[in-house]
Amino acid sequence: DTPYLAPIPYRGKPNRPAYVVEIARRLAEETGESYAEVCRRTGEGFFRLFRKAAE
Repeated sequence: DTPYLAPIPYRGKPNRPAYVVEIARRLAEETGESYAEVCRRTGEGFFRLFRKAAE
């Protein structure tokens, strides 16, 4: 949890869960993957970690 470390477009403001979109966009840019691929892999990781959420 980083309440005071918002992504660059929002730096200086409190961090919000909605900003995860900016983080995914930047991750795609840095890794060369598409935004959709980053989102797909993130979702897969979520469901692996929280199996009950997938039921």
